[in-house]
Amino acid sequence: MLANCAKCFPSFNEDNDKFDTQLTAFCNSFKQILEFETKIVLNHQLLHSLIFSILLYTHQSWHIVGLECPVAETGHSNRCDVVSSIENFLVIEEIKYNESISVAMKQITDRSYADIIKNEEIVENSKDITYIVHFGIAV
Repeated sequence: MLANCAKCFPSFNEDNDKFDTQLTAFCNSFKQILEFETKIVLNHQLLHSLIFSILLYTHQSWHIVGLECPVAETGHSNRCDVVSSIENFLVIEEIKYNESISVAMKQITDRSYADIIKNEEIVENSKDITYIVHFGIAV
């Protein structure tokens, strides 16, 4: 199942005119994995492992920046769940339980994760990042 899901994962390059279609197929495939795994209690560690496994099955060279990646010192936990990069793309993933994807996306935006990550040079060659992708995952 992971290999099939990885085949749907969109190619991160500037010339990919099928990105939206590939991303939709990936989301549907990932959803099937989560539905298949209903006997297992889903938690952040399991979801991180699934995401990393899928990335390993892709034919792209990913750089995993971190999981539970600290991005700022504030009164609340200001950590991105997963941060990865590939070429000039930065991918920020936020996982939410019993909440909507919009809550995850709002957290990424409201807490300025992308700006903080680029400014604090958490990512190698952060000045080369030209595209930022936000993934909200709701389970």
